[in-house]
Amino acid sequence: MYSQEVQGLLQKSFTYLSSLLGQAVRARFLYFSLACGGVAALHLAAEWLYQGRLSRKLSLRLLAGLVALSLLGGMGVQPQIRRAHVTSLLGPTPAARQTAGRSLRIWRVVGRSDDFLLMIGLAVYLWGVANPPETFRFVSTGKFRS
Repeated sequence: MYSQEVQGLLQKSFTYLSSLLGQAVRARFLYFSLACGGVAALHLAAEWLYQGRLSRKLSLRLLAGLVALSLLGGMGVQPQIRRAHVTSLLGPTPAARQTAGRSLRIWRVVGRSDDFLLMIGLAVYLWGVANPPETFRFVSTGKFRS
C-alpha cells in the first residue's frame, strides 16, 4: 500500500488514498480473521463430537483470546486510526492536525502490536493443533501383572 509503485499511481494524494486503501484492506482482514476463528471453533466442536471428550482448555482459551484480539483491533483500534487520519489531514486548525498526527502514530503502533500478538497466538494455536499431546487409547498389559 505504501510502495513507490502505488505512490506513482496515486501521485498527488498519495498519503490520503494509500491510507484509505490500507484501512479498507484491514476491514476485510477483520472479516477474514473472524471467519477463520469460526472455522477453528467448528474444528474444536467436531473434535469434541468425534472423540467424545472436551478439547484442551488451553486451545479453547487461546482461540477465544485470538478472536477477542481480532475484534479489539478491528472494532476498537481501526476506527480510532480512521478518525485520527482524517483529522490529521483535514483538521480545522494546525494544532488539531498536529495532535491528531501524534495520536495517529500511537494508534498505529497499538494496531501493529495487536497484529504481532495475533501472529504469535496463531502460531502457538497452530502448533498446538498440529502436535496434539500423546493420549494412550489402550492400557498396556504390564499394568495388570503385579
